[in-house]
Amino acid sequence: MPLLLLLLLLLLLLLLLLLLCAARHWRRQSKTRRAARRDARRFSSGQGCPV
Repeated sequence: MPLLLLLLLLLLLLLLLLLLCAARHWRRQSKTRRAARRDARRFSSGQGCPV
């Protein structure tokens, strides 16, 4: 019985770690998307090249 509980706890910890990693990745991706949109706006308004 304690082995099953330990396994369940380990699985929960792994899931939490995966969720944390995914959240960090999503945040980075959204930040990049926001920057790309800003660059596109700057480029279309003629304020120089975004690169």
